[in-house]
Amino acid sequence: MVTSTVLVEIVYPANRIVLDYDNLDDLVLLGTVEIATGRSSGPETVPGWPGPVVERLPYRTLAEALAAPVRDGREGLVVHWPDTDERVKIKYPEYLLLHRLTFGLNARVVWEYLVTGQDLSARVAPLPDEFHRWVSSVGAELTATVEARAAKIEQAYGELVAGLPAGWTRRDFAERVGRHPERALLFLRLDGRDYRPRLWQQARPSADWTPQHRG
Repeated sequence: MVTSTVLVEIVYPANRIVLDYDNLDDLVLLGTVEIATGRSSGPETVPGWPGPVVERLPYRTLAEALAAPVRDGREGLVVHWPDTDERVKIKYPEYLLLHRLTFGLNARVVWEYLVTGQDLSARVAPLPDEFHRWVSSVGAELTATVEARAAKIEQAYGELVAGLPAGWTRRDFAERVGRHPERALLFLRLDGRDYRPRLWQQARPSADWTPQHRG
């Protein structure tokens, strides 16, 4: 009776996305999953596997894994806690950058999707999970930047209006706002027009921009 499912990763040249695995065309043994419990084990549970086996590294803690040197031609590594059967992916920065370049994905692209209202989730759907997190982090920081500037515009507008005399006119407003660095946006606010598109244009990042607060 079969009690476990063998886990493998198929690697072949035609399926290459970023890295070149030296023309490897095979099934790489990762381990097994117990059918009844869903718990996974390493490749040692399949003795005598005739093909390539995933590399086991000597690091014993997450800190050691994070401090480990980058291995050439590898995406990164996976840390596995056998007691809880949890795993964490650690992707090398060079691989993430190369992957984004391969798919033409950068901060400018994320910004364009947000500004034009396109479906960003569909754009990143084919990518690995770590890119979803990166895109979410970029989008969150750009949005936070715009909203923070919008809050400052609202504050400045409120302070200007509060300082005007009763029955003030547009001319009164113009005299008060004349030298304000955000006068164009404040006039849009006065007229009840949406000034956020301008804020989004001002928040336009360079292609190599990266978020300061990672999601």
